[in-house]
Amino acid sequence: RWPLHLICFLMVFIFQINNNPELYNNFNIFSVITNIFLLQAWTNNPFSFNGATWFLSALLFCYFMSPLLMSIFKKSNQIIITTFIGCTIIRILIELSGIDFFLLNYHTSPIIRCIEFYMGMLMVPAYYKLKEYISKSNTSLIMSVIELLISLLYIFISFKMEGKWIRGYFVLVACLLVFVYTFNSGMISKILNLKIFSLFENIQMEFYILHQAIIIVFTSVISIVIKSVFIQSIILFFVTILFAILYNRILKDKLTRFIENILVVD
Repeated sequence: RWPLHLICFLMVFIFQINNNPELYNNFNIFSVITNIFLLQAWTNNPFSFNGATWFLSALLFCYFMSPLLMSIFKKSNQIIITTFIGCTIIRILIELSGIDFFLLNYHTSPIIRCIEFYMGMLMVPAYYKLKEYISKSNTSLIMSVIELLISLLYIFISFKMEGKWIRGYFVLVACLLVFVYTFNSGMISKILNLKIFSLFENIQMEFYILHQAIIIVFTSVISIVIKSVFIQSIILFFVTILFAILYNRILKDKLTRFIENILVVD
């Protein structure tokens, strides 16, 4: 994903310099370097330039830690379950403590995100054990009810408890939500498997990386003609989809091969 990240970074960088010449005079080389090399999540300004890529920065650390984290699967199921419970408790206690964790943002901290990443990883053995049972049993109705209930709980936490709930609780519900939908056995899962959603699945990461850069660069132009924020949002949504499709079909493979050719030493 790095080539697309670099493209979006340059889009926002050029746009900001062009619209605010003072930025050129107050050029922050540290911020530029950390953004280019996806290290911004480790800084106190993780949302600079194309802010959405803080996620890639944190995810990169999670991938780096994966070989070490996966070593737990050599242990017993009891140890895996205990570790999951321990990670959940630690994640909640970190937030309840109210202290700045290594002076990093709770939302973007690679360390905190790695704990959450590990929680999801620890659910994999349970998935494989239940998958065989669910595939052989007629559990469609039961899974449909579970999907509905966990989805409603997720929506309730997202909207009704905004500002009151602890993100650690929210992460636990998110793990359960992903876990339930992974079985692809309920009615909602069947709906999400429709072709229109499958097409979006192919560009979801490109869409995410592009969306904030598109908003920053195009909003000022669109707002001149269209004053409605709602209509602006719809236009920007489809513009982002268009750019994601174009990148996915035209540039993605070419840029990936180009980067690989540079990195591979004969």
